[in-house]
Amino acid sequence: MKRAIQVVVSLTLFLILLSWIDIGQIQDSLIEAQYIYLLIAVVIITVDRVLMGLKWKLLLRARKINISLFKATKIYYIANFLGIFLPPTVGTDLVRAYCISHKEGKLHDIIASILMERYLGFLGIFVTGLVGCVYIFNFVSSESLDVSIILIFIGVLTLLTIIGFFISLSSNVARVIKNFLGRFRCKKFLNKVVVKTGNLIDSYANYKHHKLILIFSVLLTFLEIFLVILWSYAIAIGLNISISFLYFAAFIPITLFLIRLPISLDGFGINEGSYAYFLAAIGISEGLGFSLGLINHFITILAIIPGGIFWAIYKSKNEVKKLELSKIETLSTDN
Repeated sequence: MKRAIQVVVSLTLFLILLSWIDIGQIQDSLIEAQYIYLLIAVVIITVDRVLMGLKWKLLLRARKINISLFKATKIYYIANFLGIFLPPTVGTDLVRAYCISHKEGKLHDIIASILMERYLGFLGIFVTGLVGCVYIFNFVSSESLDVSIILIFIGVLTLLTIIGFFISLSSNVARVIKNFLGRFRCKKFLNKVVVKTGNLIDSYANYKHHKLILIFSVLLTFLEIFLVILWSYAIAIGLNISISFLYFAAFIPITLFLIRLPISLDGFGINEGSYAYFLAAIGISEGLGFSLGLINHFITILAIIPGGIFWAIYKSKNEVKKLELSKIETLSTDN
């Protein structure tokens, strides 16, 4: 039901946007595009995926799970590819957990690494989004673009996320949660759940003893966001759209935050609308802004197609067992 609502929201936003823009501008931008820059964008996206694999590999190693960078990146590609057909975020995370849990390590350690990675990712988006909101006032007037509400919203979320991060690593907090869960161990049908949840809490809280890995993972997170800005800028050059790189650095983090909101399918509609909105504020037509957002979206999807190849190889070699999309979709929907 949730997926159906997201599809409806995306289609509605697309129809509204298409009614506002000049379709001819989209066609002209594609005809006159410098495709070498679009290829460069694909290369940058590929580098970004490798960095994601590296960050996850480091977080796994902190839990004494050692896999190669190639395998971590390959699993990331598979998860991103299958994520096209599954609910966002949760679906891809379940794929990653399934891909290595049966032979590489304990499930609670793997889930802890994914939770930490996700937390750092959101933290990076919130922080850069907050900076972007503040910095964007250097480019546009408040009359042409009002981001004050977004600024306040992201500011509150950033503060809560930073506080929550340190609280989540507290041994005292972990102890309190485990003591609370311990009350339910007497119930036989809940005992296994309580034990596994306790193991997960311990595994996650253990990251406080790996400060160097956490610091490096945070730096990789900010580098990943920089690469998103870079490939978006490359696509803009390819479409012959002249915009300051610094302006991209200001509004792309805000866009990343907006498309993470679980209200549309893979951010479709919100992503394109954000580009049209922010570019219109500096005199770029809505049609070109929409084109940039749409092409950016499709190139990002194109760049993860290798995940389909990796998935086919995995299946043929039986390296991934019992990985059925229907089961994963059921689990992610339940969550």
